[in-house]
Amino acid sequence: GFVVIDQNNLGGEQSGNIDIPFLIIDPTNDDYTIAVAFSIQNSGTWQTATIPNLPSLITPGNYYSAFTWTTIVDLFNLDTLAFLAVTPADNWQSGTGDTILLHVDNQVLPLLESTTPDTSTTLPWYNPIGLTFSGKIDSSTTTQGIVLVGEYSDTILTQQFLTPQQDKTFLELVPQEPLYAHETVTITLLPTIKDILGNPFDGNRNGDPDGPFDSDTLTMTVDVLGDYDQSGGVDFVDLVHFQQAWWQDTIGNPEEVGPATGTPPYLQIQPDGVLDFEDLMVFTQMWNWSVGFDYGGRQLARVSSDTSDYTRLRVLYPQRKPGDPDDEFVLQLQVTTPRAVGALELILDYDPETTGFQSYSHRLDEPWVVLVHHDEENHKIIINLADLNQELRPVPREWVDLKFKRKIAGETEVQWELDLRDRQATALGYSRQTYRFSTTPPLPKVYALHQNYPNPFNSTTTIKYDLPEDTHVRLVIYNILGQEVVRLRDGQEVAGFKSLQWRGVDRQGRSVGAGLYFVVMSTDTYRSSKKLILLK
Repeated sequence: GFVVIDQNNLGGEQSGNIDIPFLIIDPTNDDYTIAVAFSIQNSGTWQTATIPNLPSLITPGNYYSAFTWTTIVDLFNLDTLAFLAVTPADNWQSGTGDTILLHVDNQVLPLLESTTPDTSTTLPWYNPIGLTFSGKIDSSTTTQGIVLVGEYSDTILTQQFLTPQQDKTFLELVPQEPLYAHETVTITLLPTIKDILGNPFDGNRNGDPDGPFDSDTLTMTVDVLGDYDQSGGVDFVDLVHFQQAWWQDTIGNPEEVGPATGTPPYLQIQPDGVLDFEDLMVFTQMWNWSVGFDYGGRQLARVSSDTSDYTRLRVLYPQRKPGDPDDEFVLQLQVTTPRAVGALELILDYDPETTGFQSYSHRLDEPWVVLVHHDEENHKIIINLADLNQELRPVPREWVDLKFKRKIAGETEVQWELDLRDRQATALGYSRQTYRFSTTPPLPKVYALHQNYPNPFNSTTTIKYDLPEDTHVRLVIYNILGQEVVRLRDGQEVAGFKSLQWRGVDRQGRSVGAGLYFVVMSTDTYRSSKKLILLK
């Protein structure tokens, strides 16, 4: 006898319990037992299949029958092609078996089931982000598998808390510092997230592992500070809410809006656990923004012990002309929020072995009192500034320039100490910092003539070239016949990264025709050329 498997309903992917209809053909009508085995494609080995309802004896009246293959046991967590073989045997010899090929898919990939809050709603700045996955997620795979990026926060470092819940996993993402209000937060889920069985995250939800195509991206928008009713702006309803919270002895995160830094409405709160004047000022800023006030990029000052929120020190190298000394530089104190500052004291220590102090200057108007003391013996500069005008006026960002002369070329550093006060003499912050810099400006190491851009060009193109030393430079435009069109440079120049423009005109200022041109740069020791294409 022999066995034929009915394959009419066994196409496509199968999973779980698969019903296998079969037919025994034997003209002698013997009684049979059947053996069922399976083999994963290309494995080369056969194993006994798990068949809970396999008949112990098949009589002629049951030659057409069926059994159930429990693939969830034999092919657990697999998505594979498998051979299934059925072989009959009577009490004296084996018959001929039928073998079929099935696509069995018992692999269940983890899915993202929900987010908290829902992506259709806004995210309070104080709330963690909750992600619920199907399956049991391997906690070691989520740190690199989930990337949070804020519109203003940039890449956000987070703490993760993973809680298994029966056949699900709840993951809580807690930013290490508050998000910016009103910013968009992007959450990228990568297929490197896996469950405890090693199955990758199914971002495209098709049930199969598809590598990078299984990534998923979610976006959330953070609430506006002070928008307690989540209407999208700060209005009278929010003012009443703020008023009631102001009178309370204790407050929670929803009511707190300050201190904060940033430009409305993109503010990052620095919660201090109290509702006070700073919160009122932030609330007022957000009220003004809601009714259309343009802050023009001004920053809200944050009360902090670190004055880097308000100030920075930078080195400047003056533009030179041929013959000018190349051993001078300027240390400039910039105040990023000048309207918040009413007074400051700067104490700067420099290295007398590498630099020598020459002079100072400031850009503040007459009502400011400026007192400067140079303690040459201790190589220390002390500057005190105070605004005696009660009215707020425009103030420049660059407050003080300290001019130095280089003694030794190379790296050096200064120690600078800063005490900042607001217009009511309240301390804004105090810090002592180190600033490292080079006493020489950055210069090219070799001569170079760079390709112009754009190229081809229509009316104007930019030509850049590098001079590692002071030298005589000739920069000439030639036409395709080798005739000189215009001389762009012919004289002594100082070292540096140089740039000029050619507007497609000759020495008389007349526009030249479209075509191919050459720019040739030459010095005493260097010569190079580039092709320029002028289009009309």
